[in-house]
Amino acid sequence: MKRTRQKSTGTVKEDKEQKGGTGGNQARRSSGTGGQYPLVMIKLLEVVKMMKTAVIYATKTKHSKKLAEAIGLFLNIKVQNITDNPALHEVDLLFIVGGIYGGASMPALLTYIKTIEAPVPKYAALVTSCASGSQRQITVRNILEEKGIKVLDEFVCKGRILFVSATHPNAKDLKEATDFAQKIVARV
Repeated sequence: MKRTRQKSTGTVKEDKEQKGGTGGNQARRSSGTGGQYPLVMIKLLEVVKMMKTAVIYATKTKHSKKLAEAIGLFLNIKVQNITDNPALHEVDLLFIVGGIYGGASMPALLTYIKTIEAPVPKYAALVTSCASGSQRQITVRNILEEKGIKVLDEFVCKGRILFVSATHPNAKDLKEATDFAQKIVARV
């Protein structure tokens, strides 16, 4: 199909679109950054709006903050640091992003998790960053489950310690975290 360059914006459009046709773009809409969302993503974001979702994080190295912000951006919600003691009123789904330090979750995160009162949130999903890329937030999971909060799943990504795995979390890790968030939201 012949392509032409539009002088005013510098974007490339197909002749069919310029003549008023949709060119198969009915299932997409443009985002604020110029990208496009498939219809599945639009429906997913509508579900997120109906369901009260929150993303909290605890971090020493800012790795968990990067993961939380990627998920928050994907879900179009503001992320909150546990040091700000976020209120979780009427939250249905809570993403908890934290790292493993010396083989355990941050004590400040554990203290915060103990203050959460069920039945809010109803569900939780854990996102974990650790140097080994395999340790899980077992204590966080146990505290939540003791409170009757269902932990749906956990995503673990390789973190870094000093100069070991210095490139993590990288773009691939952030993409996998948002894919995980999409999977969780679709399950609820």
